[in-house]
Amino acid sequence: GIGPPIKNGFYYDMMLPRSLTPDDLVEIEKRMREIVKSGLQFARENWDKPKALEFFGSHDQNFKIELINGIPGETVSTYAIGDFTDLCAGPHVRRTSECKHFKLTSIAGAYWRGSEKNPMLQRIYGTVWPTRDELEEYLHNIEEAKRRDHRKVGRELELFMTHEWAPGAPFWLPKGTVIYHTLQETIRRLLAHNGYVEVKAPLLFSENLFKTSGHWAHYKENMFIVHEDEQDYALKPMNCPGHRTERASSQRARGRACGTHPRAPVPAGRRSPVYHRRSDRRRSEPAARPGRPSLQGIRYGLSL
Repeated sequence: GIGPPIKNGFYYDMMLPRSLTPDDLVEIEKRMREIVKSGLQFARENWDKPKALEFFGSHDQNFKIELINGIPGETVSTYAIGDFTDLCAGPHVRRTSECKHFKLTSIAGAYWRGSEKNPMLQRIYGTVWPTRDELEEYLHNIEEAKRRDHRKVGRELELFMTHEWAPGAPFWLPKGTVIYHTLQETIRRLLAHNGYVEVKAPLLFSENLFKTSGHWAHYKENMFIVHEDEQDYALKPMNCPGHRTERASSQRARGRACGTHPRAPVPAGRRSPVYHRRSDRRRSEPAARPGRPSLQGIRYGLSL
C-alpha cells in the first residue's frame, strides 16, 4: 500500500494474510529497532516507469503499480535500505539511526485510497520524534486525551449515549439533559443581558434559497436533500440563509412603513454572524435587564 507522513507521525497500509494484533506491533517494533541500530543508509534512485512497473509487478505489488500509473511524468523515485525498496517521493533522513525515538501506536482498517469500493487494508499508525523527551511527552498527552475523551466520560457519567442508527448524534440521558438545559439557559441569560434576542428559522428550505446563498453550487453533494412535489428541499447547513431571509422581510416591512427602500441583504455566503446585536445601542446606555431586553432597534438573536 502506501505509508505517508502525517501530523505527529506516520502510517503504512498493507494487505496481509491475517489480522494484526497488539503483539505483532511489539515484534515489529523490535525488528525496527534492529534496523535503526544498524544505521543503514537510505539510497534514492530515479527509475523510468517501465523499470518501476516491472520491478513492483514482479513482487506482486499491485497497489504500487496503480500509483505509478497515476504519477505524472516519465520517471518515479524509489528509496532502498538493504534489500528493501519502496516507491517514495521523499525526501528522507540520511540513515535509519536518525529515527531512533519512535513508537507504533495502533492498528486500524482502511480502504485502499479511501474508497469503500476498494479492498480493505490493515493500517499501522506510529509516531517518531527528534528526542526521547518529545516522544514521551507526546505519548503522555495521548493517554491524557484518551482518559478525558468526551465519549468515554459521557458514557461513564451517564450523560449521553450513541447508537449506530444515529451515527455521530448523541442521545441525551437524564443527567446530560439537565446539563444541556442549564448551559442553554445560561447562554440565553447572557445574550439577553447584552441586548440580543432569539429567533428560530425552519430547518428545511427550498433549493431556491440555497441557490441564492451559493450553498447549492458548492455544497449540494454534502447536503441532506428531500425531493417532494417535483422540487428539492434541503436541511439547512447553517443559520445564515434563514436569518437573512428574516432580515430581508423585516427590512421590507420597515421600508414600507417609512416610505423608503431597504438596503439589499448581504449574500449569506459571506459569513454573516449567527446572531446580531441591537444597532441603536449607545456606549452610555445601560444594558437591558436579563430576560427583559428592549425591543427597540433589535435585529436578530441566536438560534439555540
